[in-house]
Formats: sequence, structure tokens, C-alpha cells
Amino acid sequence: EAFGEHGEFGHQVFCYQENLRVPLLFHAPGFLPAGLRLETRACLSDVMPTILDYLGLPLPAGIQGRSLLPAMRGERIPDRELYLESFFAREAFRCSPVMGILRGDFKYLDLPKPELYDLAQDPGEKKNLVSAAAARAQEMKAALRALARRLDGGIAASGRRLSEAEAKTLATLGYITSGPAGETGERFPDPKDKIAGWQLFTRGSQQAAAGQSAEAAASLQQAIEILPDYAGSYTVLANVHFKEGRREEALELLRRAMARLPRDTTLKSEYASLLIEMKRLDEARVQLQELVAMGVVDKKAHVHSQLGSISEASGDNAGAIAHYRLAYECEPENRSYARKLAFLLHSANRFAEALEVYRELERRDPDDIQLIRDMAIVYAQLNDLDRSQRYFARALQRAPDANLYFNYALLLARRGDMAAAASMMERFLAVAPPGSAQSEAGRRHLESWRRR
Repeated sequence: EAFGEHGEFGHQVFCYQENLRVPLLFHAPGFLPAGLRLETRACLSDVMPTILDYLGLPLPAGIQGRSLLPAMRGERIPDRELYLESFFAREAFRCSPVMGILRGDFKYLDLPKPELYDLAQDPGEKKNLVSAAAARAQEMKAALRALARRLDGGIAASGRRLSEAEAKTLATLGYITSGPAGETGERFPDPKDKIAGWQLFTRGSQQAAAGQSAEAAASLQQAIEILPDYAGSYTVLANVHFKEGRREEALELLRRAMARLPRDTTLKSEYASLLIEMKRLDEARVQLQELVAMGVVDKKAHVHSQLGSISEASGDNAGAIAHYRLAYECEPENRSYARKLAFLLHSANRFAEALEVYRELERRDPDDIQLIRDMAIVYAQLNDLDRSQRYFARALQRAPDANLYFNYALLLARRGDMAAAASMMERFLAVAPPGSAQSEAGRRHLESWRRR
């Protein structure tokens, strides 16, 4: 995590040691010695082969990492070249990506303004040696290109080919890019020259979160001037305007941003969200449908949930169910999507389908009281009276209320237990608002049951 050492706060843009040097911890009591600390340089690709080795499983051919267990057992393992990269600046605001190599004590960063550091003498990476040690810099650059080709070759030789759908999915998520600037023919600025824009965005976001609207707006406007292709500044500034009541100004800002960045899904999604807040649902639907047509993946669940809420507000229950089902399928762990889908299915009298979703929710959280109540009712609707009664009993034990007494009384009457039904309805009438339609219905039921 960077705290301003090279102008960055966080860990996205650069690849200095404050971003890269992270402890790798293994915990295996009885197998690994406690408190062992090694200075051996490792990388993420070593994790899988180390775990496989620990489990006594064979290492697949062609893997790029290596097991660290020999080093943990005291064996000397040779140092090696390590590749590093960050494409965030390229993907977020059209700067050159950061790519580099670690070789022994030296580190080379291949950028429009290249950098070379001796980490043994300069661990803070303050003194760029690229001019003073030009020959070493050229050697490291060549080594980086060779290492990148070797790593790329390992992937290409694996025999695994992406399907068109997989490639599209990965591209949408930002995991496939068109290659470094030097390979595409387009020249991008060095991220060092644009880091001030990222600093302003970070500051503006913090000011907005703290409610400092005027200060946030000033910071974000400056960030946009430096990084006009970064969508984040537009969306945060638009929300600042929106919260201040300048709603049309917020929409206009996002429209200008979308004209500049027509393929950016974050801008379109945020624009649709603001339109929904303003109850301009037809306009919002158009934007969301365009996102669906673009094949957006990372926001697919959110987009369909928004389309579902618009359909529901428009009285299109079937459309709402279809969209919430898609949202739920995209993010099955999202309880809010599951609850909404179950509620809509229940409301549409599609009880068996609702029960499928309820059961999945119950598997994750069997003590959810609202879920217990809902399942009691849906089992009653499906005429599974035994299960319904068990769920009603659980709900009454946990959180009794008037509506629960009323519905449970109706269930007991359906089962033919009029005495128990009458007793439960009396409990309902003791706490129900007098004169309400439900109270009057309860009195009529009670009188009818007593006559039997």
C-alpha cells in the first residue's frame, strides 16, 4: 500500500516496492517450523505449486511458479527474474502501462520515461540510474522483453483456447487488453506525468464522502482537466452535483462524459441510476437496455435488478420477475436479489418457484425470521400444512405479532382444529388495531368457528 511515497495513495497505478513487497504467510502446524522467516523473493504464481507440493500432489507441466517448500526446509533455491505489471493507468486513464523486471538487486520499469533502481543501495527507489547505468538499463530492458515472451509462450502453449464468449467476458472485465502502447502504435503518456490527476481524484472522493461538496467539486474538476478519460471523476462529481440539488447539471456532466467515452459502462450505469432517482424511468430503461446490448458483464446483475425495479414500478410483474431472475443467476450469493425474486414470485402466486428460492435462502441463513414467516405462508399456499404449521410455530416462538397470529389461526382452521384456531384468533384480536378490516375479518372467522 502506497502512502504518497511516489505520489500515489493506494496500490493501483505504480509498481514501486511499497506496492509490491507483501509478506507471504503459510500456516501448517506440525509441518512447518514456527516463526521461520525467509528473505527468499516469491510471487503469486508460487502459491499454487507450494500448496500442491505440501499436499504431495504432482505439479502440472508448464506452470510458471515454483514450490517454496525446499526453501522452508532450509535448502538454497536460486534467485530468478520476476515479472511485474500494472495496466490500471492504461485502462483507467489512457497512460502507458507499467511493466518491469526484478533481477537480483536491480529493478527496471519499462515506461516512456524508464526507471532503473538498485534496491540494495536504494530501497526507497529515489535515485533513477537509467542514465548513469545506461548499459545495465538496456540489458534489463532486453531481459524484460525476453521474460515477457517466455511467459506469454507458456500460456499460448498450454493448449487451452478461449471461446469467443470467454474472451468477450474477460475483455469486459478488463482482463484482456490490446497490448502495451509500443505494440499498438499509439503512444501514451507516462503515468508519472499524470499522477497529479489521480491525487486530485482521490482527494475529491474523500472530500465528497466527508460532505465537503464545494471542495470536492473543485478537486474533481481539476482531476478531469488532467485526466479527461477517467470515468471515476465524472461519476463522483455528478453525484456531488446531484446531492446538492443540481440534478440537471449532474446529468449534463455525465452526457458530456459519455460522448467522450461512449464505451464506458460505468458512466452509462451511473446516468441510469440518477434518472431512476428522478423517476424518469423510461429514459433510464433505454440506458440500461443499451448496457445489456453492450454485453456488460461486471454490472450485469445490477443492470437487471434496476430493470426489474423499473418493470415492477410500471406494473409489469412478469418483466420484473424475468430481470430479477437474471440478476439472481448472475450473483446467486446476493440475498437482496434472491429476496426480491422470491417476493415477486410469491405475489404472482407462483408458489413452487418462490419456494425454490426460499429454500436456498434458508440454506444460507436458517434463522432469518422473515424468511421463516414467508415459508410458513408459501407452504400453506402449496397445501403442505404439516410444514406450514412447523414454520408458523417457529415464527411464533421467535417474533410473534398480530399478522402472524391471524395467518396461523387460518391455517389451524384449515386443519380442522377449530379450538386452537379460535384461541389463536383471540390472541390476534387482543393486539390488532380495533376497527381495521383485518380485525373485522378476524371477528367474523371467530364467530363462525365458535358455532361449529
